[in-house]
Amino acid sequence: MNRAVSLLVKLGFSFAFTTVLLAVIEVGAFFTRRAASHLPKQPDFVISASSIYKGQTWAEKFFEESNIAFNSERYWPFVVWKMAPFHGETIAIDENGVRRTLQSHCDDPSAYTIWIFGGSTMLGQGAPDWFTIPSLLADFYQKAGRPACVANYGELGWVNTKETIELILKLKEETRKPNLVIFYDGINDTSIALGGDPFDTHLNFDRIKQKFEKDTQRRPGSFQYLLESNTARVLIGIGERMAERRAARQPYAEPLDEASWKNRLEISYFGNLGLVSLLAQKYGFACLFFWQPIIYAGPKPLTTEERRIVERTHAYYNPNGNIVKVYDFIHDQTRPRFFDIAEVFSNVRETLYVDPWHVGPRGNFLVAERMYEILRQQGL
Repeated sequence: MNRAVSLLVKLGFSFAFTTVLLAVIEVGAFFTRRAASHLPKQPDFVISASSIYKGQTWAEKFFEESNIAFNSERYWPFVVWKMAPFHGETIAIDENGVRRTLQSHCDDPSAYTIWIFGGSTMLGQGAPDWFTIPSLLADFYQKAGRPACVANYGELGWVNTKETIELILKLKEETRKPNLVIFYDGINDTSIALGGDPFDTHLNFDRIKQKFEKDTQRRPGSFQYLLESNTARVLIGIGERMAERRAARQPYAEPLDEASWKNRLEISYFGNLGLVSLLAQKYGFACLFFWQPIIYAGPKPLTTEERRIVERTHAYYNPNGNIVKVYDFIHDQTRPRFFDIAEVFSNVRETLYVDPWHVGPRGNFLVAERMYEILRQQGL
């Protein structure tokens, strides 16, 4: 009897010790996740190291705020995600995921109204609010004596189909319709065309699809809830990070043959030009599509700093592969309301790029200047 009691006591102590140990691990994982949530995500490029930002009085505050603002998104109907609200000195994003545009006169009901759509390059990931393309474009209109109401609908990772959907939603929601709608695209739609994600979808399709299906396929009475514990999430996060690093070291693979990606572009990008043109006729606005520059394409003389960017990405973004072929194909297109401005930096010898597709304030200025020149020639 005493042996049985002794055994039960030992089992009790073992169970209690194990429970306490698991509780300590879970609490430790909780604080680890909480601390990690306040740390900036590590991008492929630490753009704050770029010489472009040296000596800028706003740079330190901008990078402090961008580590939060550009890493905070929330679910949004139909378009999947938008930027979360953020109110800082150099970055301000409202409740609808729209970044602040300086020199914009939306308080004037008679002002010329411009809606601008695009991905992170239009959002202005490498610049403070006053140096985004929409703010600079608004400044050009103001200096020309024609104050405009300019809305920046750029969002991280958006492709043109998502932008077209957002345009439809805005046309239904907003009482003040636009006089002009501008689309600024390039690298994201190139990625979709080359097979980075399933055809004519948003970026990160597989990852978002897996999360949705995982959340909807839980079976009652199972232990799947354990996967939501802090300990499990930390272990899963470590595994995902290791998988991402292994994938980044894999050599670049040409995903599709030329005929396939051309067909994809024709449907997923140029097909939207026709749809937006019909909306333009219905609602009475002008529309223009601009194709953006990237570091791999175009005749820009690269600086030493920019050549390092190309070298660092050569393993997984082959600059001599299909990306350049897509840009060459785009350059040969002659379509109504479509303008390829990928060569806008052709004579610029200073450093403009902070990573393969984002530029700093000077680069945004040159893009906005070219846009305004084309708009003026079009009588817009």
